[in-house]
Amino acid sequence: MSPRSRRVAICDLDGVIYLGSDPIPGSADAIGRLRSAGWTVFFCTNNATRTPAQVTAKLARVTGIETPHGDILTSAVAVARLIRPGERVMVIGNEALVGAIVEQGGVVVSDNPEAVVCGLDISAGYATLRDASLAVEKGARFLASNLDASFPTPDGKWPGAGALAGVITATTGVIPQSAGKPHPPMRALIRESMQERGIPADSPVHVIGDRPDTDIALAATEQGWSSTLVLTGVTTDPHSAVPPPDRVASDLASAVDGLLGEKA
Repeated sequence: MSPRSRRVAICDLDGVIYLGSDPIPGSADAIGRLRSAGWTVFFCTNNATRTPAQVTAKLARVTGIETPHGDILTSAVAVARLIRPGERVMVIGNEALVGAIVEQGGVVVSDNPEAVVCGLDISAGYATLRDASLAVEKGARFLASNLDASFPTPDGKWPGAGALAGVITATTGVIPQSAGKPHPPMRALIRESMQERGIPADSPVHVIGDRPDTDIALAATEQGWSSTLVLTGVTTDPHSAVPPPDRVASDLASAVDGLLGEKA
């Protein structure tokens, strides 16, 4: 670790900072304590339904946490970076995902696509999934913002983008290239965001999240990264977590207590 290295926290949102529009108690104070201790905090989400600016606004509105747009890393941005300039793309998703793809030079179409991008779309019906499956069967590239089968809400788990992508996979036998945590496109986005902030690549990184298969796996794939699994989201039994986290905490506040109890 170089003398210029800084501690970095990669913090999930849904199930860690808030549930739907409800803040998780102590989360805002926990982020403030991390920052006061000199940590750089990035918020990294597999939710592709909001732009970084919209996530920034929700954080401020729901929790009071203020953060620049550049510190918000979304799977919509990660998957859009896989689109080739001028590529014809069929999108299952909302305006945030569509906008990210257009910004990268993709051309959004409803028929004869060269690529199908599947995100979360709570209005997607049978016809949408049928058309996407037919396109993939004919050879269109199949990309997913993420493979999360569900996402946490105050009411319980709702079907996630991975559940929709799973319908297309079950129909065609084709597994999509996923851009979200823990896959390489999101890891590349994190690395580039650190570089833009002048943070050396060998800086210690700690991932805090509620999903072993995304958040904890993200840390497990990078040398020198560690993780804490919190129990305020989709995971309630840490003993069955695969891969296992380095730490388990009841919530973000307790996770930060553990991190700040370490010697610098």
